[in-house]
Amino acid sequence: MKVIWRTGSYFSVPSSVFLRYFTFPYDDMTLEQELQLLDQPDKTCHFLAHNGWVMGDDPLRNFAEPGSNVYLRRELVCWGDSVKLRYGNGPEDCPYLWAHMKKYTEITAKYFNGVRLDNCHSTPLHVAEAMLDAARSVRPDLYVIAELFTGSELIDNVFVNLLGISSLVREAMSAGDSHEQGRLVHRYGGEPVGAFVQPSLRPLMPSIAHAMFLDVTHDNECPIQLRSALDSLPSSAMVSMACCATGSTRGYDELMPHQISVVKEERFYPKWNPSAAPSSGGEVGPQTGIIAGKLALNKLHQELASQGFIQVFVDQVDADVVAVTRHCPSTHQSVVAVCRTAFWNPQTHKYDMNIPPMFIPGKIEEVVLEARTVERHAGSYKKDDKYINGMPEYTVEIKEHILLQESTLVKQAGVTSKGISEFMEEITFQNLTPGSVIAFRVSLDPKAQKLVGVLRFYLTQFSPKYRRGSVADEHLPEILTKPLAQLMSRLTLADLNILLFRCDAEEQEDGGGCYGIPGWESLKYAGLQGLISVLADIRANNDLGHPVCGNLRQGDWLIDFVANRLTRREGQLQQIGQWLAAMFNYLKHIPRYLIPCYFDAILVSTYTTALDASQKLMSSFVQNGSSFVRYLALGSVQMCGVGDLPALPPLSMKLDNVPYRVSPVTGQKEQCCVSLAAGLPHFSSGIFRCWGRDTFIALRGLVLLTGRHIEARNIILAFAGTLRHGLIPNLLGEGRFARFNCRDAVWWWLQCIQDYTSHVPQGHEILQCPVTRMYPTDDSEPLTPGEVSQWNRGKLPHTPYSIDSYGETISRKSSVKEQPLYDVIQEALQRHLQGISFRERNAGPKIDMHMKDEGFNVEAKVDPDSGFVSGGNLFNCGTWMDKMGESEKAKNKGMPASPRDGAAVEIVGLSKSAVRWVVELHVKGMFPYDGAKVHRDGKEEFLSYSQWNQQLQQTFEAGFWVSGDPGDPNEKHADLVHKKGIYKDSYGASNAWCDYQLRPNFTIAMVVAPELFTVEKAWLALEMVEKKLLGPLGMKTLDPDDMVYCGVYNNSLDNDNYNLAKGFNYHQGPEWLWPVGYFLRAKLYFARKQGEESYAKTVTMVKNVLSRHYTHLERSPWKGLPELTNENGQFCPFSCESQAWSLSTVLEVLFDL
Repeated sequence: MKVIWRTGSYFSVPSSVFLRYFTFPYDDMTLEQELQLLDQPDKTCHFLAHNGWVMGDDPLRNFAEPGSNVYLRRELVCWGDSVKLRYGNGPEDCPYLWAHMKKYTEITAKYFNGVRLDNCHSTPLHVAEAMLDAARSVRPDLYVIAELFTGSELIDNVFVNLLGISSLVREAMSAGDSHEQGRLVHRYGGEPVGAFVQPSLRPLMPSIAHAMFLDVTHDNECPIQLRSALDSLPSSAMVSMACCATGSTRGYDELMPHQISVVKEERFYPKWNPSAAPSSGGEVGPQTGIIAGKLALNKLHQELASQGFIQVFVDQVDADVVAVTRHCPSTHQSVVAVCRTAFWNPQTHKYDMNIPPMFIPGKIEEVVLEARTVERHAGSYKKDDKYINGMPEYTVEIKEHILLQESTLVKQAGVTSKGISEFMEEITFQNLTPGSVIAFRVSLDPKAQKLVGVLRFYLTQFSPKYRRGSVADEHLPEILTKPLAQLMSRLTLADLNILLFRCDAEEQEDGGGCYGIPGWESLKYAGLQGLISVLADIRANNDLGHPVCGNLRQGDWLIDFVANRLTRREGQLQQIGQWLAAMFNYLKHIPRYLIPCYFDAILVSTYTTALDASQKLMSSFVQNGSSFVRYLALGSVQMCGVGDLPALPPLSMKLDNVPYRVSPVTGQKEQCCVSLAAGLPHFSSGIFRCWGRDTFIALRGLVLLTGRHIEARNIILAFAGTLRHGLIPNLLGEGRFARFNCRDAVWWWLQCIQDYTSHVPQGHEILQCPVTRMYPTDDSEPLTPGEVSQWNRGKLPHTPYSIDSYGETISRKSSVKEQPLYDVIQEALQRHLQGISFRERNAGPKIDMHMKDEGFNVEAKVDPDSGFVSGGNLFNCGTWMDKMGESEKAKNKGMPASPRDGAAVEIVGLSKSAVRWVVELHVKGMFPYDGAKVHRDGKEEFLSYSQWNQQLQQTFEAGFWVSGDPGDPNEKHADLVHKKGIYKDSYGASNAWCDYQLRPNFTIAMVVAPELFTVEKAWLALEMVEKKLLGPLGMKTLDPDDMVYCGVYNNSLDNDNYNLAKGFNYHQGPEWLWPVGYFLRAKLYFARKQGEESYAKTVTMVKNVLSRHYTHLERSPWKGLPELTNENGQFCPFSCESQAWSLSTVLEVLFDL
């Protein structure tokens, strides 16, 4: 039951020409008499203001509060039977009123299941909140309906959300024609026909409030006053076909020709009598008005709701005829109601009798009902003095549950085919007069019905939602006899990379590409993720008009692309393709309007099964992790793959668990190790796929923490085989086209070997693994294992000597083609202690068209005074901040934006970590070297790693801490300090100013070598970084107070601005994501040192920061985190959309948490 509830007070007032705004318990008086009352508070306190509403006013404002001129300007549409009660701001302002209304509300909730908030917009929100709280304390499941005229759906939702309103009153009578009324039916409920199956856990989407859709409300004009009496039945039918709560007002069905006043009406409603005479004033029955039709429509409405007919389609057949379809997505039965409205009196308006035929898809099972409003000879309307009576001259002719052939309103004209299994029944109208309704029950064509049932049967393995309407297939394809999860369990993570991902450049290596939607765009991935990202947005909004849905309805091209891409491959992926092809074979033969939703269901099922399979192949950290962890770990599948051409150099044939295949290019047996793409889409294929620095910054998070230990080992050893000059390549270029022009990659490589030994059970065994050297000497051409073997047998030219791991000169003939990893590590350390100096091979525009000649000279060494690894010059950039100027117009071509020569702080930290580690390994007997021999000034010296480690510990803060104290003896350039309480970005740069620039790089050193930092100083520096550099997603790469800071990266801009042209500011302000991981990890580490309170606050801060990454990752169609953003987290079109190290370092933070 429902009651009407207003937070005002009612009474009876006499009629007048002008409604009074105030009421009082005194006789009418003159103005002079009223003015005299103003000095009599005991009497003026009884003057009361009427309640009402103000057209176009802010419904969130109390129009009766001080400062309002509504009463003075007579803007109030007042209710003469109600007064405005002054509740104030709370119970303390009027204790009696609040207590009285609370008690009244509790009594109401005790006896009634629901309440209607009449004129909710005129009730102060805080009052309504308090009263509803009181009501729900009595009846928690209280059904709350509200009448709300705010003029804005956004403001409606404010009321709905604050008050917990169940349904808002909506009215069909607000429509001025049948088209608008049909729009309301569509607007107020239901999904579109063919809507997508929604997951149990789905994103919250903006929506309108649930409607209580009435044909007419109690206090508005009756329909017969605005429309013809004949319209009552078809409009009521349209309301009944709406997929929402519906209702009516007493008198509508009896065809009352006037509004029933809720205040003044004193007559009784007629009683119910099944055999009541049409002319009876005191009784009503089935023959009265449209009651018989309304009864049938209400039964139909209830049936449609209970049986799951939740999808709606509204078709405007002509100006007056509206067809409303309710569809059940499980059984694919429909009920189609064709309503011929009669907004205008047929006696004065000429209706078109040539109604166009309708084509109803499927098979018409029956006519559920057909009804016409007809005139009869029962006298004309005469207002009864005792009873509220209606118009006796109209009634309804109705038939229910008849065959189509028995209909008197329509006839079947024929059956046409729209496709293999999509048949349409053509219906022509022969007696659908104004005021008529006919409803058909429709099923799919029998063949299509079976195919849909079979599809649903196979989909039940993924969700019980598909069980209803499912049918087993007697002729089961063999591939479908096995559960998809069983087929997926045989895939490797490299297989899953192909199944789920592969951007266009990767796919083109295999001779394919990503699918392009005509008139729209290409998918981000050729694999399932490309479609899933698009379908996720379509599904949430049921956007069946999307170009992808249109493409699916028009033909099978996309369906075939998904399956054929996999069936042409070998092994287990081919079986997945065959499974999809078998499912799609059913899909192709169902009605085209259903294909998008079932295509999505098949893809979502395949995709989620693939995700489950991938997670089962990963570490317990991923398997037991949060959805955020699993999203990030999916980046491992996204970035790690194998192309047509191996990206990694060959490993030693002595190693176990190295994957092999027959080359699709040469037809020969070859290794097919997984490689790690730097970023998508720009660094995903060919020689630009793998970069030493990027690989080893990303390897710990994406490969080690995810449990891919064999792949991590293989990547480490493959890069070890390319060591040259004591360096790991910057650009790997398959090893054959490697560039050794960065100073930091080798230290990231060493850090990853250390991480491998820490995270992998028996991880130290990697130190014994054989490494096949692609470059036996610094001057060798890149050699294959066979050629190396020839060189070892003296068959290739060689220089007279080589240098062993300790630095001893040895004969090249005594060298071996392979050596254990610990020897390669030793060589890298020894070469740095000795000093590295060489000129890049093929120096010039062939390898770098922008670099000046001096930039091809590479130097790196250990400063004997400080132990810092230093190097570089003003014309090259050997760290990750490696933007080389390209603009001749701005004259920055060949000039690095951030050379960072000298000792870069993160390299010093990484070298400290490496040296500490090898010292510990040597003590445990796992590393045979305790130092290295170097040649200096013609003498041989032995340098101990233990001493180097101690030296770095002693010199680091003295060299890098910026105290801001002019008297600091360690500060050589106090005049250049512009931020104190930080760590320098470098030490000994050619341009000393650059040492003092605030950048996020020292946070890297804090993570890998925290022992270098004093806790108090580290905390101060981290607070400065948080204040100045932390952005929404990334870290500013330069202090915004710096004179060359610019946070917007535009690589296409070429002007005369030296600091901006051709993206010169790549690392001079734009916010890179991967340093955020190191900043947060450093913050967590040193917060622990500060105590429990500091750590708890830091954890909260870290989670707040990471929540933005989670949101981005969820919404990204690439399912990745970008390389960088412009200032304040703005999108940068020149950034990789998904970057390996961005995903990795964020995942590492979660691992630390």
